Amino acid sequence: MTRVAYLDLIGGVAGDMLMAALIDAGADSESLFRSIGTLGLHHRQPEARPVARGGIRGLHLTGTPATGQEPRSLAEILAIIAGGDLAVPIEDRASEVFRRLVDAEARAHGVAPEAVQLHEAGDDDAIFDVVGVLLAVADLGIEEVVSSPVPLGGGRDRNGMSWPGPATLELLKGLPVSGPPPSGEATTPTGAALVASLATSFGAVPPMTLERTGYGAGTRDLPGPPNLVRVLIGERTTAPWQVEHGMRVIEANIDDLSPQLIASAAQALFAAGAVDVWQTPIQMKRGRSAVTMSALADGPTVDAIKTAFFRETTTLGVRDYPVERAVLEREIRTVKVRGEVVRVKLGRLDGSVVTTMPEHVDLERLAERTGIPVRELWLEASAAASARAIDDDPAVPEDGPDAGATLPLRG
Repeated sequence: MTRVAYLDLIGGVAGDMLMAALIDAGADSESLFRSIGTLGLHHRQPEARPVARGGIRGLHLTGTPATGQEPRSLAEILAIIAGGDLAVPIEDRASEVFRRLVDAEARAHGVAPEAVQLHEAGDDDAIFDVVGVLLAVADLGIEEVVSSPVPLGGGRDRNGMSWPGPATLELLKGLPVSGPPPSGEATTPTGAALVASLATSFGAVPPMTLERTGYGAGTRDLPGPPNLVRVLIGERTTAPWQVEHGMRVIEANIDDLSPQLIASAAQALFAAGAVDVWQTPIQMKRGRSAVTMSALADGPTVDAIKTAFFRETTTLGVRDYPVERAVLEREIRTVKVRGEVVRVKLGRLDGSVVTTMPEHVDLERLAERTGIPVRELWLEASAAASARAIDDDPAVPEDGPDAGATLPLRG
């Protein structure tokens, strides 16, 4: 069983909020503070105190190092981390977080990483938070981290720059994010670097047996979403099917396209990368018969599929919403029908075959060669599969029964 932590970034994320949430979930604060003390940071008496944010109790870190030290280079920060009495994995992970920060600052300002001097993100306070979070993750035995989308916040800083800052956005490239609220700087560079480094996936709470929860509070208590990070920790449970996250449905209602062009549009959507395409009969205003044309997409193909909708149909707009897809473990095997090899899709639940479906294109080819109706061949192939008359030959790919290689199915 894998011990998993889910980061619910309710009000954004900063290093101290995440550390406080992990302490609230059971990390040994005294042990954490003692280990951090070997770094020689200028901290006072750190303490995790109960507070309320939006009426919800959480822990808030106080007595941590002051900010405002002289800017530091990456080499100076790494020397501080290496000078402490930290386990090698903690030292390596902390160094990785600060390399991410420096690389993001370099991209944001158009300079070489060697020229970057970190200000707040290189303070004793930031080092305290980064090392503390990593120590807490290790103390709680967390092996996997999943995060909700990262809130960006809104508004402008005192210089007129919109939140979040350029370096934070660089750190979040490629990660799921959400817009305002909350207001102000919801996600700090240190918080973004930690989430980017720790989280292996993003989305909904993974299936788990929940054991612990913790709430870490930021400094502000403003109207709107509580300024909290919530951590859920437990043992991951494995469903007897696979869950595909990050899928999206793109769809449009169409009432003025001929059936022939609907079919062509469906092929164009598949060509653009759709995992599946379907049409649903509907009735629109004034009693017009129409269809909803829908395409299932994964993240990288969404824009191409929207383009195909606009190029190949008459729609002026499309809907786009996220979905999760639960799928059985699937593969293609073969059965013998009239002495010929026919592919059969198998669906397994907990390792047992629960559904079989002969490959229709193989049946059509066999029908052409033998003159036997496809329906009759379909019944024979289904009976052979149901009787577990599956060949011992290797599974074969979808492009033909002679290719001879295993192929897991997505569609």
